Amino acid sequence: MTTAREERIRTQARIRSRVRELREAARDGRSIVDPEDHAHPASDVRTAP
Repeated sequence: MTTAREERIRTQARIRSRVRELREAARDGRSIVDPEDHAHPASDVRTAP
């Protein structure tokens, strides 16, 4: 069982590595698209009547 603090540290580390990845991609002119970003397209959102 992980403590809330360990969980927070792990999450921040994951975010930092993701940010670094995106920064490097932007500098290289590449574009990284996460498959997760397209898992739920906007057209899939059910709108209320």
